[in-house]
Amino acid sequence: MKAEFLGKKWSVSLLFFPLLIWMCLRNGGIETAAFLLVLVLHESGHMLAAQAFGIEIEELQLLPFGCAAKAPGISYGNSRAEILTAAAGPGVNLLAAALVLLIQQEQTSVFLQSFSKYHIGMAAVNLLPVLPMDGGRIFCAALSLLVGECRATGITSVLGMLIGAFILAAGGFLLTRGDGNLTLILFGIFMLGASRNYYQAAAQSNIQKLLARKGQIGKSGVARVHAVALNREKTLGRALTQLNQRAYNLVYVLDDALHPVGVLDEQTLSDLAVRYGTSARFSDIPLTERPDRETSQRLTTCSETAIIKK
Repeated sequence: MKAEFLGKKWSVSLLFFPLLIWMCLRNGGIETAAFLLVLVLHESGHMLAAQAFGIEIEELQLLPFGCAAKAPGISYGNSRAEILTAAAGPGVNLLAAALVLLIQQEQTSVFLQSFSKYHIGMAAVNLLPVLPMDGGRIFCAALSLLVGECRATGITSVLGMLIGAFILAAGGFLLTRGDGNLTLILFGIFMLGASRNYYQAAAQSNIQKLLARKGQIGKSGVARVHAVALNREKTLGRALTQLNQRAYNLVYVLDDALHPVGVLDEQTLSDLAVRYGTSARFSDIPLTERPDRETSQRLTTCSETAIIKK
């Protein structure tokens, strides 16, 4: 559901309002009001930091467990801006929680207790290294300095799926013991779905960048070759996240005995991903090009640099 409010586009998850109503019925109106105020302050921190870097917030998203902002002007190419903007939300939460704890030494109220509790909880949850959480954005931006934006997003997405699966399993275990509720289970499902979407988006983004770079390689006639070897049970998306955007890529598909059963250049890999989807496995796709013995021998001795003749 989408709407426009205060000059900004808002996208609301279908689960946000049911969870808000459930929270109000379970914890009361005071705790729910405290949670909404904490959420507003958290996002205000992001917006102020974004404005400081001259970044325009295009859309605000109300998610089942918080809020997220879409800012097309920011990318992992500007890691400092990305890290500081992402850290601003949890930073506001921790600062506000510290101030409330100082105030509570003189007076105590249900609202202040809830206000402090939700500030600490929101900071802790958002600092998890899972996209689109702030911790995931910070981790991904820092990692992109080492391995590139696309691969960093892929690694962070896989980590997010592992954390989501663990939280989902923990929630199910506690529920069977009568010690838990549905919150952990829903949160685990949300993280699994979000991480999977980011993983697929990273692969699609890499396709676009590889296609854009094709013309540059054609003009220069020279490129560094980057070889990747993957088991045939791996997905096309996994292969795409392993490619080097500064090189010409070759993907060798191996069987269980580590014998090459196919070799794909980056253009063919991109075409297959568009045709079959990034979740398709190599074993489900007909690999028409099989490497000859000479190519197979070069797999272990291939140099990273080669000349591409026009």
